[in-house]
Amino acid sequence: MSLQPSTEVAKKIAPQQSTEIPVRQDQVKPPWWRRPFMRKQNGSALDEPGAETVIKSDFKKKQAAWNAKKQEIEHTVDGLGLDLDDGIKESVVAFNMSGLNTTASCEGHLDHGMATPWIDIGAANQPDTRFSGEAEIFQRIADARGFSVEDIRRWRSTEAQDAWFDAMKEARGHGETPEYEAWRAETEKQGHQTEALLDKFYADRETPQDVRLYATQFFDEGEWRIMAGTAEEYVTDELTHPLEETEALLLARRAEMSAFTDFLRARYLNQP
Repeated sequence: MSLQPSTEVAKKIAPQQSTEIPVRQDQVKPPWWRRPFMRKQNGSALDEPGAETVIKSDFKKKQAAWNAKKQEIEHTVDGLGLDLDDGIKESVVAFNMSGLNTTASCEGHLDHGMATPWIDIGAANQPDTRFSGEAEIFQRIADARGFSVEDIRRWRSTEAQDAWFDAMKEARGHGETPEYEAWRAETEKQGHQTEALLDKFYADRETPQDVRLYATQFFDEGEWRIMAGTAEEYVTDELTHPLEETEALLLARRAEMSAFTDFLRARYLNQP
């Protein structure tokens, strides 16, 4: 579906027009991440001998590393063996190159999931099990109900899904393992790191509240999600806005994620 918002809907989500005296376009200073690549290298000014060569060399190395990660993401599949959405791949690259380990993502859809692009982050090396004795509990319930543990883990039927909830309810009573608690703490750091990056991104940027990106612990497992909109837009079976307005919101949110991606990319290429 080609998403083209109507003029009236576009007006609803657009930032308020400024009443200040118009400024010529050539006088407008773009955000720093939109400006040409230029910075000092180890405190050296650009006009010092060899400084420009060092900077260009450093830039090329970083660009090569970015492209290598891009190729890796291009061949990455999700837990169901499906390719990542094309509209979110560059953002996934940007997050990982910024030190944020991604675990799931989506470009946003109108017919399922959320009408917003989103990315989940979590520390690397997440333990296979969360609770003490969890593996044994899952195996016992799987054997008793005639499933494999993988059937239950992947919700391969309604009955298997019921078995998963029963196993997790029992396992939860045993508490999280020390390994999982350590992983959760590292994930918490990444979540707050993302919040700091978003604060910098929005320092001089005005965006409608229902388009603005934010980081939140979407589930209680510990992973953080970067998204726009609300959880209600995800859990409900019906759109929380009229279809035409939702189409416009999705377009605006995709553009916002793209702008944040540009911000992360420029930050990565410019940092010492």
